[in-house]
Amino acid sequence: MSHGSPAGAVLARRRPRRRKLAVWLILLASLAIWCGRFAYLRITLRPTPRPEYWEAQVARLDPPPPGAISPSEALVILSNRPWDAAIGTQFPYSHRYVASVLELPWDRSREDIVAAIARFTSDTFESSRAKLKEALATGWRDTLVLAPDPTRYDVGPQYGAWRLWLAAHSRWAIEENADYDAAVEDWLMILGLGRQARRARTVFALEIEAALTDAAAGEMSFAADSLGGRVESLALAQKVADIVGAEPPPRELVAGERLYWLSVLEHIYVREGRDWLDVSEAAGVVSRFTSMGWAPPSRLWNLTSPVFDGISTARGNVDEVMATLDGAATLAAARRLARTPSSTGLGPLEGTPTWIGGPWGLSSAADCLARYYQARCRLEAALTLVALQEYRVRHGRYPDGLAALVPDFLPRLPIDYADRQPLRYCLTDGGFLLYSIGADGKDDGGQCAQPLTPWRQGNADAVLSNARRREVSP
Repeated sequence: MSHGSPAGAVLARRRPRRRKLAVWLILLASLAIWCGRFAYLRITLRPTPRPEYWEAQVARLDPPPPGAISPSEALVILSNRPWDAAIGTQFPYSHRYVASVLELPWDRSREDIVAAIARFTSDTFESSRAKLKEALATGWRDTLVLAPDPTRYDVGPQYGAWRLWLAAHSRWAIEENADYDAAVEDWLMILGLGRQARRARTVFALEIEAALTDAAAGEMSFAADSLGGRVESLALAQKVADIVGAEPPPRELVAGERLYWLSVLEHIYVREGRDWLDVSEAAGVVSRFTSMGWAPPSRLWNLTSPVFDGISTARGNVDEVMATLDGAATLAAARRLARTPSSTGLGPLEGTPTWIGGPWGLSSAADCLARYYQARCRLEAALTLVALQEYRVRHGRYPDGLAALVPDFLPRLPIDYADRQPLRYCLTDGGFLLYSIGADGKDDGGQCAQPLTPWRQGNADAVLSNARRREVSP
């Protein structure tokens, strides 16, 4: 057929159209295959986390000294609870029972104190305490499980129980026997427990150390007036320094938290091929963080993964958040950072779904640092109170300034963690005032509306020189 004929002309026009249609069909088929493969991978592939790898990295941050006992041995010692038998049905919760011993005046007619004395005078308690003391002398590193839900720290309850019982034992040693050496030993053991907990270098571990430090400092402060020079303050301060060690920068205090977040990211990102967020798995992590209790959504949600950043960006966010903590070297700075609106939620997971939120973000890390600084500040004040009382016994009066305590009673000036300057001190009629300038970082001359709760919001400064127990039931 000739192309010059009408039929040939029609056929010539149809051929380009057919080629275009074939090209479009090929493109559509390729797109369908790509979409099918994309959907298949998003539905079938799952993250490949390496929790053991990250746990090993945490273990290298702050290893125990040579000859340390194993984590399992430490857990056995910490779990030996010789007080449970004394509680019976009358005191169903041991922590509430022994916490009451730390309040109100010492009175042998109180049932809780009678039960505590029965424990403290038993061979089982003394044996358990001796084993713990021996373990603290060698040290250990707790087993830390980096799961996608909040870090599992199996020994947390044991630390809390021993904190209360050792504090109560120190009070009993002084009130009943005037055994100040035993009380000092209890205080040092509590601080030793805090030092072991810190090895994990996570926010939760720092929370535990802060609680332990505060407990030891509190009992030390309550007993300062009664020591009357019976305890050498310089020797006590040196023993405390040997236990707590040098204080690393803020970011290093919680360096394990960074590794924990990197572990979490590997639980919610798929790294095969191009990395992408497993939205379904991420939602499950949120459920565990927030105790929402709802089931993870369908894996079809993973089709939205291109909306979110990749794991490299998320890792960068983790490092950025941790670097921000370096600006929280004082109590005042940590409190400011904790109140920063942009630091709410799971800061390290910014760039992943914006609805991921939970308790372990930048604001919580900064708030934990602030509580740690408060506890360390109270410890500094407690050692200073012991030194002031020893100075008064030797010289018949309190010193005009804290510099007079160095070096005979303290190795250095006590630190006010609010601004890293020395604690504030001045003489008053018949006594003295020792205080921190508080979370606002401003010196208000020791104004404190609620001195029994010095760090409570609303106090201008934190007065630390009039520590005493609650005298009446609430």
